[in-house]
Amino acid sequence: MDSQPERGSTFWFTLPMAEKNTAEPSSAVSATLGDTASQSSYRLLYIEDNPTNQKLMEDIVEDYPHVQLQTVSSAELGLEIMRYSPPDLVLLDINLPGMSGYRALEIIRHDEQLKHLPVIALSANAMERDIARGLEAGFADYLTKPIDLDKLSATLSHYLAVAPAHAPRMAT
Repeated sequence: MDSQPERGSTFWFTLPMAEKNTAEPSSAVSATLGDTASQSSYRLLYIEDNPTNQKLMEDIVEDYPHVQLQTVSSAELGLEIMRYSPPDLVLLDINLPGMSGYRALEIIRHDEQLKHLPVIALSANAMERDIARGLEAGFADYLTKPIDLDKLSATLSHYLAVAPAHAPRMAT
């Protein structure tokens, strides 16, 4: 918890994930993401302020028990979470209230603890110049909305395949 008089407090908590039905996922995404590592666990942080987009990503990722998705609605909160518990991969919206995705990326790239994290832009800004600007700014990759499931699958599979896996958590 971080608290400053007359400025406010920032705090976070972790909730255990519910047991998931282990039925086989049935989409193009499953074929690629399912191969990353069945005995490993990967943490994916999605920073997105739009509840519909958050829900869509939750629906996509829920079929993969080895990928733990955490969604937050602001770059500021995302940075705090990254410092407390660095994820394996970050999906970052560009147009966020408060701090933009570009500013958050700049902070990440200048932070010794975080600069190694792969950060992928996921934005509705889909013109070629937008994509080029994002890649020049230092995003590891740039995906556009609406989400192309095959491209999302290939991108996540690529970055999670090179991420160090975590041992699966045991039920207590």
